[in-house]
Amino acid sequence: MTARIFIDVSDLLEYAAGNRNLSGIQRVQAELIEQAMREPARILCVMTQAWNAGIRALPRAPLAALLALLKRGEGGGEAAYALLGELHRDAPAVQPVHGGAFLVAGAFWMGSGNTPLHAMLRRHGMGLHVFIHDLIPITHPDVCVPDLVREFTAVLGEVLLNADGFIANSEHTAGTIRDLIAQRGLPPRRVVATPLAHGIGPRAPEWTPRIAALREQPFVLSVGTIEARKNHALLLRAWTLLGEAAPLLVLVGKRGWKTDDFDAAMQGAPPDRILILTDISDAELEALYGACLFTAFPSRTEGWGLPVGESLARGRLCVASDRGSLPEVGGEFALYIDPDDPAAAAALFRRLVEEPTWRAGLEARMRDGFTPRAWPEVAESIIAALESAPAPAPSEPLCAPMPPAMHWQPTPLTGEHAIHPIHDVLRHPLRVALSEGWEQPAPAGARIDGHRAHLHLHAPNDGRLRLTLAAGGFARLRVEGRSLLLWPGAVRRVTLPLRAGENRLVLRVQGFGRRPVLRALDWS
Repeated sequence: MTARIFIDVSDLLEYAAGNRNLSGIQRVQAELIEQAMREPARILCVMTQAWNAGIRALPRAPLAALLALLKRGEGGGEAAYALLGELHRDAPAVQPVHGGAFLVAGAFWMGSGNTPLHAMLRRHGMGLHVFIHDLIPITHPDVCVPDLVREFTAVLGEVLLNADGFIANSEHTAGTIRDLIAQRGLPPRRVVATPLAHGIGPRAPEWTPRIAALREQPFVLSVGTIEARKNHALLLRAWTLLGEAAPLLVLVGKRGWKTDDFDAAMQGAPPDRILILTDISDAELEALYGACLFTAFPSRTEGWGLPVGESLARGRLCVASDRGSLPEVGGEFALYIDPDDPAAAAALFRRLVEEPTWRAGLEARMRDGFTPRAWPEVAESIIAALESAPAPAPSEPLCAPMPPAMHWQPTPLTGEHAIHPIHDVLRHPLRVALSEGWEQPAPAGARIDGHRAHLHLHAPNDGRLRLTLAAGGFARLRVEGRSLLLWPGAVRRVTLPLRAGENRLVLRVQGFGRRPVLRALDWS
């Protein structure tokens, strides 16, 4: 029996090369891999490359070994590199399965998208589904670096056009996607919420030498990458307000971006009351959860919020922000704060520290009433959502919708050569036009890959399209009955009439050497 569900975990492999432990997005992929290991006839884990339609099946043994390394906190080293090399070397090419489902499970925007893969899946009648962990680069761009906002937004526009459905990690995230689609007037898409688990599965705690001293003293635990969105600065300001009454605050997480507020708050925080730990293994984290007084997670927004669920699942109260999906995770069993009010947060922290009987009563209520959601249940609900999705008929990919007038240069989405688009990339994802026969856009433009390339464009009305092309060698280019002679260094332009609606133009190249580069499209 051939597996009909493909789970693309490519960015987990990239993550494993430079990180010791699993984090939020990678945790979801890890659990899907575990499910695939249990049901190989039903689910196949695959890898892809950016801007490439090829799909390769991941061998089970080295994939399982790599996952075990990450769970032990041993990623990013020589053992991981060896397994990654084996995976890349031994992964055979596979074809899409008609009527099946292809899930992009991780960071869908990594590598700046893959419109050739999306187009190929549509032609084969294999449904494309994308797991959405959050829409923070769109809803809260101020807490993200500009390159991420640009890349995330552009690639989301592309998948919103040609994906068959989305799976969201919470009702909050699902609602955010639906609202975005409706507000932008985008084609409706199936959106299914599959809330995540309330923590990592059972594991034995390990008191290693670097955390052993915490076994004998009271502390409050906060788990999460140290970046602006997680709002650690509020904790530091609250700890300053607590003064001598403050217990030790243990922050577990690697350093991320936009940490200016955190660094400023550290200047005023009591240095002997703050401890930052990085590269903590799952077993060490289990020990810390078991020994802490309570946990704190004041994030400004989350797609889900794993640390809240992890804390509750281990019988530890969590003081969480009242924003985003966090009330969905904690329900009536977490305590909630305004992430912009450090004074109120400090008052709640003080009461939890100074009134152990009150804290114990809240913990007892939680232990009696809270039922955590387990990862196998999550993985099965994701697979069930894929299996219940309507099977798409083979079809051509949708054409890139053009704004009423445009000048567009196909350049990288990130870095110093990126050009900020003047059009709405969610409504007008123009790179979709390059889904067949083009190399990934580079600083000079998009180069034709081979002897034939297609432009798939949806014109809002009848008009004229001008192509600006640069020659890399002697060649003759034919497009829609026009013929252009190209020579090294030449820049040629050709103007073509387009009718309202879908237009599929074919560019044919005759010649040798470097292929022509599309520098710009102008539409009027």
